[in-house]
Amino acid sequence: MKKSIFILLIFLVQIFSQQKYLSKDDIKKEWSEYTSFQKSELINHSNLLFDNGKYEDALLNYFQFVYLYPNDQLINAAYFKIAKCYEMLKSWDLSINYYQKIISSSDSSSVHYLSSNYQRLYSLFKIGQFQDIINSPNEDNDPYILVFKAYAFFSMLDFNSAMLTFKSAEAAFDHRYYSNIIEPFYKAIETVENAPTKDKSLALVTSLFPGGGFLYLDQKESAIGSIVTSSLIFSVLANSNNISQKGNIPFSTNFQEMIPLSNDLSSRKISFDNSKGYNLPIDVMLEEKYTSVLIPPLVIAGLIYFGSMWKSVIKLEESNNSLLQRYTKRVIIKLPLENFMDYEIPHFEIK
Repeated sequence: MKKSIFILLIFLVQIFSQQKYLSKDDIKKEWSEYTSFQKSELINHSNLLFDNGKYEDALLNYFQFVYLYPNDQLINAAYFKIAKCYEMLKSWDLSINYYQKIISSSDSSSVHYLSSNYQRLYSLFKIGQFQDIINSPNEDNDPYILVFKAYAFFSMLDFNSAMLTFKSAEAAFDHRYYSNIIEPFYKAIETVENAPTKDKSLALVTSLFPGGGFLYLDQKESAIGSIVTSSLIFSVLANSNNISQKGNIPFSTNFQEMIPLSNDLSSRKISFDNSKGYNLPIDVMLEEKYTSVLIPPLVIAGLIYFGSMWKSVIKLEESNNSLLQRYTKRVIIKLPLENFMDYEIPHFEIK
């Protein structure tokens, strides 16, 4: 028994005597490998969440990476992923802010800069800020930027500018693939230019008749309102002759109605007398038309009439624009902007 214990002790001593103590450099190396493993796991998990459509959870992981590794070479790729998450969540303003952050800190020829600029324009397009897209600089005649501008012109119903910009983009791409997806826009623009819009001259002519302009625009409720209002005012004007008094007005039957009379007025055959010697004739010739009463209805009638004409013209523009906008939206759904978004984007991964 004692011999067995002795042998075991010798064995344990040999094992411990062979254990190697780590140097400072070895510890640093192991820690570096451990932290690299942690970073790799964080990146992989973040991308897995993003790929599975869990954008809010992915956001937390990307922000954790930014906090833990603020000076890492993948920091702009992390910001790009953050912007993409906000984009997928339709938080367009936040996505634009983070794309702009990358643009401000990147070289103008880098993938980070170019892709962030394209995605910023895409976000602007999604929220309808077409003028901001058109005003974006493009000194290098970048075909992708030209495409974004062409879509913006098309959405703003500036079809001539859209046509010219699409042609510039096609020339800049100089590739049959892009020509094939641009050419349908040429046909769409030709079609929309021949759309059956309402004629302004005809709208003005029909609006000469109360409610006619609204009937031409198929706005029946507005037409009925205009016709009824105009009819009421014209009926007042037509009966304006009743707002007058003309002929002999006998005082004998109009005491205290036409002219205030004194208490001691006495009636005779040809006149009225009183104690102070005043006398008034039995009859008074009265002829007075109250034209001032007619002025307000005339003014109102004129305002309604000319206002109806002007409103018909305004509604005509709105009706035509609404028709064209419905058409352009259908075209953009059929020929989405995403067809052109095949540019390189930053990769958030350890190579």
